[in-house]
Amino acid sequence: MVVTSKWAIKKWEENLRRKLCGPGVGNKTWWSLVKDKQGTGHQESIPPLSKQDGTVTTSSKKAQLLASLLAGKMKVGNPQQPPPQLVKQCKKTVTMVEVTQQKVK
Repeated sequence: MVVTSKWAIKKWEENLRRKLCGPGVGNKTWWSLVKDKQGTGHQESIPPLSKQDGTVTTSSKKAQLLASLLAGKMKVGNPQQPPPQLVKQCKKTVTMVEVTQQKVK
C-alpha cells in the first residue's frame, strides 16, 4: 500500500510538473494547479441572490452578501505567517512581465 501510494504521488507530481512547464499553460490553468498543490483549490459557490419567496433581493443586499462571502474567503489564520514556498518545478524563470494598455485591449 505504501509503495502504491508513493508511486501515485510521484506520478501526480510528474503530471503537475508537465502541465506547469507546458507551452500552453495560461494564467487560469497555472493558478488552478498551484492552488491544487497548496490544497486550497476548493471553491464554494455563491449563494442564491433571491429570497425564499422567489423575489429578487435589492442591489445593496446583493452587494452585502457578495462582500461578506468574499471577506470570509480572504481571511488567513495567522497574518504574520509567511506564504508557503513552492518547490521550483521549471528550468526557466519569468524575470519581467510587461503590460501595456494596448496589449490589454
